[in-house]
Amino acid sequence: MLGAVLAKQKARAAYAAMSRKDLDAIATALADECVFEFPGQSVMSGRMEGKQAIVAWFRSWFAAAPRIQFRVTRVAVDNIFALGASNGLLAEWHLSETNAEGKTFEMTGVTALDVKRGKLVHVRDYIFNPQVLEQAWGRAHPPAAA
Repeated sequence: MLGAVLAKQKARAAYAAMSRKDLDAIATALADECVFEFPGQSVMSGRMEGKQAIVAWFRSWFAAAPRIQFRVTRVAVDNIFALGASNGLLAEWHLSETNAEGKTFEMTGVTALDVKRGKLVHVRDYIFNPQVLEQAWGRAHPPAAA
């Protein structure tokens, strides 16, 4: 159970790092081959493959959002008896974010995190109100004119 407690602490620390916009801490947590999937149709949505692409995504997000504040409400692990540094986690969170225009947006979601040998290898965000993503950042591909 100690491994599960440590995994939960690391997950909470990762959200605190995002709130601080600590790009170094985020990069340290990623495996070189990590995949990050972000939902919706916003300019930030998509599938990023590899540590460099994911760090670039976070750099863009941090530049576009002057204020990011996460509140983690729950973290669950797949295997509470895992002794090593590999496990699956789910983190439920609430995000308050202010964009470059000074508008504040509230989002809630769950992130699925796959950890192997102490590094994130796959991260998938599920956002309960994805329309907020387009309001905060804009739509990636505007609908075609009729």
